[in-house]
Amino acid sequence: MVDFFAESFAVETDFANTTILVWSGVDAVVQHAKSGREPLWMDHLSEEEIRVLWTDRGRTGGGTIWGMFVAACWWEPPCVFRRTRDRELLAHEWYHYLQIQLSARSWSETPKWINEGTAVWGGDAGLPVADGEMSFDESREFKRIVAARASATLRSAELNNGSLQYDLGMLAIDLLIDHSDRDAPIEFLRLLYPQAVGPERRWQRAASWHEAFEDAFDVSVDEFYAEFEAWRATLPVPAERFDHDREDRTLHGTLRHADGSSAVGFRIHAAASRGEIVYGRARSTVVRKDGMFSIDLTPDTTQRIWATHDACKLWLANDGLTMGEPDAGQFRELDTNDLPAPDLMLAEDLPMLDLDLVLPEGACKHQVQVRILHLRGDDRRLEVGLAGDSSWSWGAQVGAGFTVFAPTAGQYRLMVRIGESCDLWYRSGGLVVSHDEAELVHIDGVVKLPELRVPHDLCTHRISGQLVNLSDEQLFNARIIALGDGVHGTAYSVSEGEFSIIVPTSGEYRIYLTSDDCRVYYRPSSPTGDWRQAASIVVEDADVEGIVFRYRNLCE
Repeated sequence: MVDFFAESFAVETDFANTTILVWSGVDAVVQHAKSGREPLWMDHLSEEEIRVLWTDRGRTGGGTIWGMFVAACWWEPPCVFRRTRDRELLAHEWYHYLQIQLSARSWSETPKWINEGTAVWGGDAGLPVADGEMSFDESREFKRIVAARASATLRSAELNNGSLQYDLGMLAIDLLIDHSDRDAPIEFLRLLYPQAVGPERRWQRAASWHEAFEDAFDVSVDEFYAEFEAWRATLPVPAERFDHDREDRTLHGTLRHADGSSAVGFRIHAAASRGEIVYGRARSTVVRKDGMFSIDLTPDTTQRIWATHDACKLWLANDGLTMGEPDAGQFRELDTNDLPAPDLMLAEDLPMLDLDLVLPEGACKHQVQVRILHLRGDDRRLEVGLAGDSSWSWGAQVGAGFTVFAPTAGQYRLMVRIGESCDLWYRSGGLVVSHDEAELVHIDGVVKLPELRVPHDLCTHRISGQLVNLSDEQLFNARIIALGDGVHGTAYSVSEGEFSIIVPTSGEYRIYLTSDDCRVYYRPSSPTGDWRQAASIVVEDADVEGIVFRYRNLCE
């Protein structure tokens, strides 16, 4: 497979740190996830969540930052989930691995139709073309039929949208190559790689996918969406239109602002759920100019619904749409058995559930926009959030910066989380370590903050060691907090019980675990529940290593 990509695209994946996991069954997936062994994968999920994902969603494989995973039935057929050719699926997932390596970022940050479309074009379609087994015209044939009969747009497939992100995506990539050349999909990935900026080229920034798209394909995203729809209009008109499988059920509805106007620009998303576990691949659609939407959903499922606009997200709860994620049991979930099948949708007698949704007053209107630059070579993940008197909201990367939406107009503190959980706060154009020193930002409408830089002398040192019980057995996936004078850092223990906490600055820290509201502090001789007896760990411009935290629950 490495040779195939080298010969086809003149690029090779770095095989030095590659792992391939081949699962014999769902039990093996659970066993690895809970073992703490490298590579860590699905370890943040409960056993029930893992089992639901693998049995109901039918996951047989995927690309990751460390390689890929597959079900054993790829090589020992038949697969219970699907019948396909193992080499073509291997090529598809390997293309995802290539995407991650070339762009130095998770491919979840780019549109799904690009991620999946290029993986189909260059992977499971590209391999048989390279082997002389078929032509691209043959690989396009079925996907053109799908594109002609589907009403969902390419824009709606920026996020998960069932099979359409694959079928529409490949056709879109094929069309984009006409704008440039066959190397453009690879060039798009390279352009996403962070670049050094500043007078001393000390800081780095990554291009937004919109910027990389236009540079690689010589057309803007909006212009291409219009061109793609115009191309679809030239395809033979099908006898009927449906977005997914014929057995799917169709949900109709409207989305309006509080003043009654249409919520144009919003998207409606739905995914199958079981209890509190969302397991299905999400489907999405764009709200039309008249405020109406229509989305086909998997039959015999319970669906969870949400709406988005850029980085703003609202969940459908029992009492309507809300910007705060509902608690367990408060989601409004829809049984698709209450919805009509597409072949029953007669205009004069339409048995359907109309979902009339109204956005809360001011929803997705109050926001902060900020661009944050890393020090060159710093690849730690960034998160941006807003802290109000009684609410938290988290942002998302939009374009070249971050956008965070506030539930209402008011005063907020802006936080930048570096890595797992090293928190810095905004003050007067810079970042400080203490929540108490943070500047209140008044948000009413769109607020643009000055460009921020991750300080070179903050969040650079670690307190690391091993977490074990009194029998010296390693403890995995436990949350450990380092608390200083108004500052803190957080980490989870990983394989062999190891932990490594990034702390904001030099100073004295106490580390502890919380279990059932019971705090247990580190002390070399034995753990203690009294913070005054806890060991003081001094960080003086250097890492502190080799701590052995022997834990036991002192509240039992």
